[in-house]
Amino acid sequence: MGTYVRGAAGVSVGSRRIVWVVAGLCIGVLALLVVVLTVSAIDQQSRANRLRQVGVPVEVTVTGCMGRASGTGITTTGYTCRGRFVLSGARHEAVIGGSSALRAPGDTLRVVADPLDPTAVATVQSVARPGSSWTAFIAPASLLVALLAAGAIAWWQLPRLRR
Repeated sequence: MGTYVRGAAGVSVGSRRIVWVVAGLCIGVLALLVVVLTVSAIDQQSRANRLRQVGVPVEVTVTGCMGRASGTGITTTGYTCRGRFVLSGARHEAVIGGSSALRAPGDTLRVVADPLDPTAVATVQSVARPGSSWTAFIAPASLLVALLAAGAIAWWQLPRLRR
């Protein structure tokens, strides 16, 4: 009696190839994260510089705050507050940057707002800090180190794949 296989013939995929495809995908994701986080940090710095240069002082009334969860999700690492303010005769509502303290609804704060982008609002204290903050670049730099390490390991293992 003969052997009968129904459907298409099976395809053999080596485990080495699967490992390299998964490793390549991981390296690609790391590279993408480095780019996205770096662009975000640069945007954050340029926004702070713009507020420092052309920002208009206004008074904002806190409308509410929401806790930011830690990495585990069990504890709160700070608060993000929103507030209403009047700029050039128009009412606006925006997230109040530069503060992570819990504020009660109705509290008032002195902030600086961008007249061309009323969603860019930060506390006077945070805008008064000179220079740019390097801390925004910690995450992308750490991921870049991980990316370079993964790339070096992959490059070192490449001759073994060809065997």
